[in-house]
Amino acid sequence: MEKNYSNFKKAKTMKEVAEENYPDPTRKKLFTQPNLIVPGMDGKLHEVDFDKKQQELSQEAWKKQEEAAIKYNENIYTLDEEYASVEPVNSVIVRCFHLIPEIDPNTGLIIPMELPVAERTQNGVGVRQTLNSPWKLSTKAVVIAIPEIISNKYNVGDTVQIINDARTALKISGDHPFELPHGYTLPSYHGIYPPSDAKNRHFGYLRIDPFNYISAVLKRAKKEE
Repeated sequence: MEKNYSNFKKAKTMKEVAEENYPDPTRKKLFTQPNLIVPGMDGKLHEVDFDKKQQELSQEAWKKQEEAAIKYNENIYTLDEEYASVEPVNSVIVRCFHLIPEIDPNTGLIIPMELPVAERTQNGVGVRQTLNSPWKLSTKAVVIAIPEIISNKYNVGDTVQIINDARTALKISGDHPFELPHGYTLPSYHGIYPPSDAKNRHFGYLRIDPFNYISAVLKRAKKEE
């Protein structure tokens, strides 16, 4: 008698079983939201492209951040008297320039700024995922305050280049907030972590070891005669 195998199910591969039972949480899913029907100012209903609207809102947010960053950079040499009056111990206080978003030459859209931060796994051994730092700090900075011991090496107002590690944020686990290890704020700032908003007067300051974290002097400050 001839056997009929037409109803037999094909055995699943190990890969298929793994994908069903252990999906990759970091995999990006591609989907398109349906268009929305919203009332207009004319009292009529209008169809809105959801994805296009999201892109417009994102670009608007980046545009506001760009404007704030440009204004911040233009005023960075106007020193805050309270920060400039500090005398750090065995360290230098600098204020970093803000990164400026780039414009895609083909689309004219703003390219989001990215400073990668590795989020560690719960046991601290591996990397769970890579995130974007909330502090968009450049490696270009201005010297704000120095200790007397190195006053012959740097001057307040000098433009320097710091190494990448000095501005790098930290995230030790998924349930732990971002940290800025070298961030510095005055006692008058009451937040736990330094602000990430360029419009905040306490934004952009770092306290660093001048011998290990300053890699070059880009421009010397003009000395008063």
